[in-house]
Amino acid sequence: MTFHFKKLNPAFTLIEIIVVIVIVGVMSAIALPKMGAAIERFRAKEGEQVLIALYGAEQRYAVDKFNKTCSDSSCQFWTPNLTLLDVDNTRTPPNFNSPSWVGGSSPIRIDRMNGAALLYTLTINYTGSITCSNNATLCAKMKYN
Repeated sequence: MTFHFKKLNPAFTLIEIIVVIVIVGVMSAIALPKMGAAIERFRAKEGEQVLIALYGAEQRYAVDKFNKTCSDSSCQFWTPNLTLLDVDNTRTPPNFNSPSWVGGSSPIRIDRMNGAALLYTLTINYTGSITCSNNATLCAKMKYN
């Protein structure tokens, strides 16, 4: 009695390859937009850190010069000259413009730029709250609003 075994070809069929490509395509179509928002959240944290450092420096400036702390919009003890503060103002964050003093209820702001285009603006107020403006959709994706 002789048995004849058919050799099995260990290669993938075209249909199997197409199914895998479709599955990978669907997964990447779902994951890429979420990944972009996560990356932008990390970039926004960089701007937040700059604002928090300036907030602390402004509070120290007010205490050192006037023995006062500021927690409301009528604060006259902060300085609009950010170079007088005890933080390193020589470096611009890679993803943002240099922070600037704008006064009002949210005195310090930093703009997130993409080339020459403004993506959004982060501001910090006298109580230390950070808000996002100039792009409601992106700010909402980053969970600011």
